Amino acid sequence: MQKPKVAMKKPYTEKLAAGTYYWCQCGLSLKQPFCDGHHDRTSFSPKKFEVKTDKYMSLCQCKQTNYPPDCDGSHRKIDG
Repeated sequence: MQKPKVAMKKPYTEKLAAGTYYWCQCGLSLKQPFCDGHHDRTSFSPKKFEVKTDKYMSLCQCKQTNYPPDCDGSHRKIDG
């Protein structure tokens, strides 16, 4: 099984407008933390999530979270 690439060791924290989003699970997207299709040659697929009302979110960029797409602090446990 492939492991995702660590895109960054910190969350992406921004106010997201209500809508549908696709979170990158492979870590290869150039538009982190959102999917741009770079997963095509991997076993990964983007995680669809809905934002019902405009709100601030912290999205995982290390791809190790237990609660995708939300950051759970897993980046603090990555060596290097």
